[in-house]
Order: sequence, then C-alpha cells, then structure tokens
Amino acid sequence: MVYPTKEARPCFRTYESDFHDEGISLKAGLYYHGVSNHNRSLEDERISDPIKIIASIRDSNDDCYLRAEIISSHGFSSTIDIPNESLIHDMQGAWIRLLGRKGFTFEHEDGRLPLDKRKRLECYIKAEAKSAPLKSLITSVGWSDQDFILPHTTIAKNPNSPKLYAESQEFSDYRAKGTLSDWKNSIANYAQGNHFTMIAIMAALAGSILKPIGLKGGGIHFYGKSSTGKTTHLNVASTVWGSEDFVKTWDGSAKGIEAAALLHSDTVFCLDEAHLCLPADLKQSIYKLSDGRGRLRSTKEGGMQRVLNFRVSILSTGENSLDDILQEGGIRSHAGQAVRILNIKADNAPYHSFHDIKQFDSSKDFVNHLKELCTQNYGVAGIEFVKNLIRTDLKVLDELLRVIEAEFTGLQLSSQEARGARLIATYGVAGLLGIEFGILPWTRENVIDTVVHIVQSYQTSLGASGEQLEYKKIYQNIVQCIEKHSNSRFQPIAKGSNTSVAVSNRLGWIEEKVDGSIDYYFTASGLREASGGASTADLRCALEAINGFKGKHKTTGNPQFQKKIHGQNFKVYLIDFDCIQQHVYGNLD
Repeated sequence: MVYPTKEARPCFRTYESDFHDEGISLKAGLYYHGVSNHNRSLEDERISDPIKIIASIRDSNDDCYLRAEIISSHGFSSTIDIPNESLIHDMQGAWIRLLGRKGFTFEHEDGRLPLDKRKRLECYIKAEAKSAPLKSLITSVGWSDQDFILPHTTIAKNPNSPKLYAESQEFSDYRAKGTLSDWKNSIANYAQGNHFTMIAIMAALAGSILKPIGLKGGGIHFYGKSSTGKTTHLNVASTVWGSEDFVKTWDGSAKGIEAAALLHSDTVFCLDEAHLCLPADLKQSIYKLSDGRGRLRSTKEGGMQRVLNFRVSILSTGENSLDDILQEGGIRSHAGQAVRILNIKADNAPYHSFHDIKQFDSSKDFVNHLKELCTQNYGVAGIEFVKNLIRTDLKVLDELLRVIEAEFTGLQLSSQEARGARLIATYGVAGLLGIEFGILPWTRENVIDTVVHIVQSYQTSLGASGEQLEYKKIYQNIVQCIEKHSNSRFQPIAKGSNTSVAVSNRLGWIEEKVDGSIDYYFTASGLREASGGASTADLRCALEAINGFKGKHKTTGNPQFQKKIHGQNFKVYLIDFDCIQQHVYGNLD
C-alpha cells in the first residue's frame, strides 16, 4: 500500500494492518485522505476498521448485494453482504447495524457516531462498487455447474469463477487445520485396516461424485451397542471436510434436517444418535435425504416456499437399526427405506467397532487417540480431492464402478441388496480415486477388501435366511398390524357374536377355534394395507415362500377363496399368523 501524494487526493485507502512509511504512522483502518482547504496541507481522517468491497453479487431472485470483507478492532476477519437497496433507501442505518454485529467499529468520540463518518463510508462503498467484479450468489454448498462451492472457497476450472457462497448461509464448520500430509500420516493411516472407519472416509469423499455418477443421495447407518466407537467413525469422516463440529445429531424436525442437508450437499452429512429423532420425522427424513429434495411447503400467504434441493452422502449412528427405531415408534418400515440408508451392524469387530487398534492396548485408548487427531487435522482432504476430480475425465468413474461391482459376483445379491451394494461401490470408487490422487495412503486391495466386507455386513444386517428384503418387510408389517388392530379392525365371526357392531375400516374377520387358536381372514384391500402397500403379486410370493397361507381354493389352489360369513359371501385370504410371527421373531417357545 502506497501513501497517497497530494496529486492523488482526495481518495480512500484501506490499511489491513498498521502502516508505517517515512515518518507516517497510521493505525489499521479505512481512511479518507484529503487536502486542507485552509493551508493545502495533507489530512488523514480515520473512518473505521478496515473494510474492502470484494464483489458485487446477484442472487437467484435478482436481488443485488455488495460483499464486504472487514477486520474488526479485535483482529477478526469476516465477510458480510450489504443489500444495495439499503444504501439507497435505508435512512435508519440497518446496514450499519449489520456491520456492527460483526464487530465493525467507527472512529468516534464520546460514544457517538458522527454523521460525516457514516457518509464517508457510504461514499467509499458506492465508489468501490463500481469496479467490484460481478458474482452470482449460490445458496447451497457443492456443485454449481462445473464449480464446487464451499463457504470459504470456490474450486473451479476457471480461477475467476463468477460465483460466491451466500454469506447469509455461512457455515463455519467448513474449516481447515494442518496439512494434507499431516492428515494422511495420522487419521487416514490409523483408519487403514479398520473397515468401518475406512468406509466412513470413502463415504465422505464420495459426496462429491454422487452427481457425476447419477445418484441423488444415500448413506450408511452404523448401529450397535453403546460405547463401541461408532461415533468415532463419524468424527473421522468429518475431518475430510471440516472440524469435529461437522458431526450433528438427529435431534431435530424433518424440516430442520432438510435445512442442514443443504449445508452438506455434495460433501458428507454426519448424524449421530438416531433415537433422538421422532419416528415420524425420521421416516420422512430418510426418504427426503436420499431423494435429494425437501418437502413442498406453502407460505402463510398461500404461495410456495422454495423447495430445498441437495445431494448428501449420509453417515448415521444409533444403538438400534433405523427399522427398529421406526417400528418401536409404531411406524411401519418399508423395503425402500432400507436401501436408502443402509443398516450396518458395527459392534461385532474384534475390538468392538474396530478391526485393528495398531499399537494400543485397548480399543478405548485407540478411540481416544483418534479423537485427539481429529481436533488437529481436518478440512483439507475433501478440497484436494475435488481439485483433482475437476481435472479428471469423469468416464473413469463408470469404469471404476464396474471394477468394484465385479467383486460382488459371488455374493448372490438379491435385487434389493444390489441397490444397496451399488451405493457402497460408489464409496469404493471414491476410495480408489483418493489413492490415485495421492490423498489416501492405502492400497487398491485395502479398498476392495473393505467394500466387500461392508456389503457382506449389509447382507448380514438384513438377515442370512436368503429371502428378499421386501418380503421381510411384508412379514414384519403384517405382524405389527395384527398386534395393533386385532381388537379394533377385525370383526368376530364366531357363532353368537354381535354382527351388528360396526367395525371402522375393517381389515377382515377374526375367528377363535375350539383349540384356542385364532384365524385371521383378510379382505384383499385389508391384506394390502397390513403389508404396508405391497402389490398382490408380491404379497402372494412372499407368503407362499414361507407357507404363510392356511387356506386355498379347493380346485384352483388360489390363496384367495370364497367364505360365507354371517350369511354373506366374501373373498378372503386366510393367513397363518403363527408361521409369519415365528418368521419375524423366531421361535417364541
């Protein structure tokens, strides 16, 4: 910064630090450099703390702002977006208060702000705005065309990308500490050989390849006993993009979780303690997060709120699977939920949630060391990954995906399991790219072994009996429906029962046999509802696979047959409740 000559005045200058030059000493700040009208001497008037206009920005609604960078009197640097209209129409100084909330102060005496100081600052801002580069304001992190937008940086092929992240959405958890080498030699190195930790890191990197691969979202839910190290996997994954504060909890509404997802688009969304989320919000969040689109909501005036769009790679933890949490809350789970966020039991490794605790005597010591490393090295690996990805021919993604999926050939995956396995394979692609980019200190064999292990763990978590996942959901839903509604939505058909009693939303009929057993006769629509909305074909296949029908048509063998009940003929299904219940709960004797 050059001290202005008499010929260069009047002018403004911002000094980010104290200025000293040839006997001139100025405190850091914004100055108005003028010439005295009285004796033509040089005058240096300090107006405020340092401030610079770095861009003129326009958002998706064509509203215009000026992006200012300020340094408070305490030395803290921050940015703020000043609405253009406030500089024209605001007589109350709302934009001044915006600056004040960031710690910005004026040079003043007696605790009062002289009007001339404000006018000087306003003139400076308007003058700087004329030459400020024009930028587009982006309201979510992640990919915007070919640029990758983060709160603190933009990664683009064109270094002069006309895009900025919205200051109003600033998310300080995207911070960096340490170097890539430090992160590789510590966190990534200790993760090697630990399948759950490795897949968590790969999932964090994979957020940035969901878009080019064509996935809307999805993730993994690690579940198992408390204090086994599950949350540590989330802590490690968070270091790919930011600090340990990157890990959030499920403690929020579906709407709040959607808003948080917008701040983690194309990176990783770590959610701890699934039991803290209300079951209804949990169910809605599973679908919305994996589909990449928030819920349609209206405004108070009857219009539509902006629908949130995001792509998130989700990592979640809890003591129970997401299915169990939903069912405990009285909400039926569906097969589609379990292929969106995959339930992986993560407390059955040799050392609780870890396979290799290196030189440590216990898993507790290993976890404590990993957590300490997570506070020292973070926020660099994801940025370096995207910088390399932008320079990479994206055709390689499909090639690597085929290489990894070929390793699943001998696993005999059902159609539902194959959908979950494709998401895990995508994580593997990120792992292989991380090695190629020099970010991960692992081998290709490490990545392949981990991906196959996680797919096998996914199969085990679904159950080892070999039925398709959607069939299991049908059994669970039927049992849950009967347990909940056997006394309210089934009409008794025993002789002498009161047939005049109306049954609201009847599912079918209940008949107590002489031996004390109970038969359940369903209408076609009642059985579809009890199954959670399965098609008639899937229902028949699922129940016939376990001999779940007790009665069939005498000549056709069709599980739906005609039965006279209280003098009327009805087409019904007679199910074997004991058989289905045993299939869900196991042998109850």
